[in-house]
Amino acid sequence: MRHPIRHLLLAILFVILSNSGSLAQSVHHYVFFDRERERISEESFLSTQAFEGAQLKYTWRELEPQKDNYDFSAIRKDLAFLTSKGKKLFIQLQDVTFSAQRVFVPEYLRTPEYNDGVAPQALKRAFPKSVVMQYANFMPGEWLPGEDKSYLRSVYKAAQEIGVGVGGPDLLPFKRPQLNHAYPLIKDSSGKVPTGIAVQEGNYAEANPATGQRPTIAELLQFATNNLKVNYVFWCTEEPYYSMEVIPFFSHKKAQEAQK
Repeated sequence: MRHPIRHLLLAILFVILSNSGSLAQSVHHYVFFDRERERISEESFLSTQAFEGAQLKYTWRELEPQKDNYDFSAIRKDLAFLTSKGKKLFIQLQDVTFSAQRVFVPEYLRTPEYNDGVAPQALKRAFPKSVVMQYANFMPGEWLPGEDKSYLRSVYKAAQEIGVGVGGPDLLPFKRPQLNHAYPLIKDSSGKVPTGIAVQEGNYAEANPATGQRPTIAELLQFATNNLKVNYVFWCTEEPYYSMEVIPFFSHKKAQEAQK
């Protein structure tokens, strides 16, 4: 049984506003606040040294309200605040939506001049000194491993050829669709381009069908780093897990590292 269309393809582009590091197997932890960008001032986030920074969502529509008229004031404000606190900003540039009521692209793109749609952009060339990451988890028209038409593989292959990082939403160690699709491709890309995985809402509570127990934060991190070998992990703020488990885990982890 195939997933609904909203699960088939998540094409989200990320840019980190700092010089990209090497592809050594160091793991960078960010908190994904989505569009609740005011939450970067929360003390629990700022005081957790293990969190390198925040991942915030901005829509193409708000950054380019009119054709060739750009407004980056929101990004500058958030970046300035995070920098003052010793944190980094990882931008999620959102142009895809799964609801007709939400439009994330500028209005001028929805005209006959642009065939009522959008055109692909050369993002990596625009940010040569930053980490650029393309999320791709499923592709319409195929279902791995039985129906493999190389659609998803071609995305990852092209990303490696032009040096774009790859990753996907949902850290679900026990889900066969994820294990058959993006996960092996993310692992294969490790060491070649930056790789990342997002812990999204629902992931913390997803139980292991063999035991009936949901994974701990340590187990999620172990799967991300040892099995997928990612460079970046983005932790969502779903409650009560964020406050009761994620923050305490990384606070304790940092304290243990400081004692070594």
